[in-house]
Amino acid sequence: MKTIQKQKYSFPFILLLSLATSLYGVKRKREEKTSYSPHQKVKLTHDLKMSGTHQQIAETLININNEENNQQFPIKLFFKMNISHLSNQNFHQALQRITEECSDETRSRVYEIIVRLQNIWKFPTHLFYFINKNGEKTITFPNLEKLDISLNRFDCPLPQELGYLTNLRSLNIKYSQIQGPIHPHLAKLRKLAHLKISHNELSEKDKKDLKTYLPITCFIEDDNNTPFIPHPLQLLPIYR
Repeated sequence: MKTIQKQKYSFPFILLLSLATSLYGVKRKREEKTSYSPHQKVKLTHDLKMSGTHQQIAETLININNEENNQQFPIKLFFKMNISHLSNQNFHQALQRITEECSDETRSRVYEIIVRLQNIWKFPTHLFYFINKNGEKTITFPNLEKLDISLNRFDCPLPQELGYLTNLRSLNIKYSQIQGPIHPHLAKLRKLAHLKISHNELSEKDKKDLKTYLPITCFIEDDNNTPFIPHPLQLLPIYR
């Protein structure tokens, strides 16, 4: 019968293990300090009300980007972009300038976007991604959590590129003439918790497909105007 022997660890091994554990603890504390709850983000939000020409729209964020690079801003802010009263072409050109002239760090702190355009518009790809100087596909606003494109005129389906916004938690497309079909790529929106789809041109099949592709925890607010009630699973830390 074999006897199980206790494995003995040398002093250097125990010392290295202790050091690694300490360093991991320091890393976790730093992560906790640099992460913000949604409530804290609201308090640190700089509301960017953007309207006018595409130059004025883009320069609102570009100027902040330059001021931060020159260390004129005392703290790092989160940005809420409120875009209104411009054409589809101006919106596309403004996004293109932002991708060219704003740093990745600045764009990563845009966490909410509200868009109200003047005419029928198609989704510009720069709202979701762009090709950087190295020829790589880059997410334009990688930490975007809220997107409100309601009260617009699309007359088209939701683009599959919407699936690139993997940190999206709230999407409002009410009164926007959105049509089907629903693309399976939207299944990548695994963090989506609240979707407003009322008063669009979606069929019952389209709505069923949305429920199939989106997380079980996502509340879909339809034409019945049911109030938003969080799913119990959303209270778990993994969904925060």
